[in-house]
Amino acid sequence: MPSLPAKPTPETTPPAPSPPKPPVVEPPSLPSAPPIVEPPSLAALLETTLPRVLPEPPWSHAAPLPIEIQEPGPAPVLALVSDAKNEIIDEAAWVERVGMPALTWGIPDELPPHVPTQYAGFDLRLAIADPEQPIFGYAGGMGGLALVVTQRSQAVLGAFDLSAWQRAPNPRSGEAAYTEAEVFWAEVVDDVLYLSTAHRTYAKSSRGMNAFVSAIDLPSGQLRWRSAPLVANSRNFVIHGGYLFTGYGFTAEPDFVYVLDRRDGTEVSRTKVASGPDLFFERDGQLLVRTYDRDYVFDIRAGGASKK
Repeated sequence: MPSLPAKPTPETTPPAPSPPKPPVVEPPSLPSAPPIVEPPSLAALLETTLPRVLPEPPWSHAAPLPIEIQEPGPAPVLALVSDAKNEIIDEAAWVERVGMPALTWGIPDELPPHVPTQYAGFDLRLAIADPEQPIFGYAGGMGGLALVVTQRSQAVLGAFDLSAWQRAPNPRSGEAAYTEAEVFWAEVVDDVLYLSTAHRTYAKSSRGMNAFVSAIDLPSGQLRWRSAPLVANSRNFVIHGGYLFTGYGFTAEPDFVYVLDRRDGTEVSRTKVASGPDLFFERDGQLLVRTYDRDYVFDIRAGGASKK
């Protein structure tokens, strides 16, 4: 059988060439973000900050650099509103009732995490919980005293060695160890550091050289003024315009609330109370004073002439 002729191969059309691929354009590289640099902690700052050593202060009233206050206002007069016996152990209830904010952080449980518990060889003893300018007091077991003023940002505004302030020059024989002063309270107003220092025994142990309020120029460390003794062993004081409310008392010693002039530390007035003043709180035009066993409320009246 004759073979069949082969089928003709159909002509194929060559495929159309692929369109050229567009060139790949890499996006421009963006500048890399700067690394996040955490501000140094207070502990790190203090490692490189030595406290300024302050000389021994005067042991009586002195005002080498009085403070200029533009409008100090008339001297306040305290008018008694109420005087009630307290239970001594009911302080927490009084603080809550009057709405007094916390004065200090407990050490170490309540401390902000950046606060070191040691500085310049001293241990942290006082942590003042000022929301804008926290202040920390350090002391040594064998003497020595330092105070550090900070900002909320952890910047160090001032660090002072107050060791020369601790002991009066002529304590009674055998009683020097009991007369080491501590920082009880401190506040900063307009670059001036106000602080109270006192020891915790009878005034006679230091021959009455105890319980002062002092004003220190924060930038330079110079003493602006120092009050007379025996005006301030309360746990805090209150700054009121051009004046300062504080108090002193101890067991059988006289107990008074004092008004000091914030310009030079002079005493403006004193008000007798039944026991040692401990806490001060200003609220709604009144001064609330918690003493050892009584709670006082005073109206703050502008009844005195402003001192010239």
